[in-house]
Amino acid sequence: MYTDFGYMEEGKLGKPYDLKLMARLGGFLKPYWKLMGLSLVFVLIMAGLDLIIPYLTKEAIDRYNRCCGKRSCLKRRRLAGGTALWNQYGEKFIAGKEKGKFLLPPETLQSMDRKEMVLFQKYDLLTEARYYLFVPKTPEEESLLKKYPPC
Repeated sequence: MYTDFGYMEEGKLGKPYDLKLMARLGGFLKPYWKLMGLSLVFVLIMAGLDLIIPYLTKEAIDRYNRCCGKRSCLKRRRLAGGTALWNQYGEKFIAGKEKGKFLLPPETLQSMDRKEMVLFQKYDLLTEARYYLFVPKTPEEESLLKKYPPC
């Protein structure tokens, strides 16, 4: 019975990185050191620009696409700081179908400071779930809303 399954590995032929060979190659590149430096700068710039595009997309989605409402659970409010936040923003909440659950409209979310958002989440007043609020403005939209009620 064969133990190697017909696989044969070649022996090592030498060092993978030879410092003397690189020094010798550097001697040939010496007249072109300005172009090599310039090309290195451009490579670094291109690598940075390649990383900026996904980051800008992330920022556009996370920070500037806030036209949604968030759900709030009144049942879990336990701490005194949560009561103060509720007193400040409670009248702006929209009552949901379930008892103790509310929606915070997008206008209020946009006017809030990030610190207040963190406090809302700290006291379990605000969930991470996002909801898009739809207010019908025409009779056609109202009929569609009656035909296909929200979940």
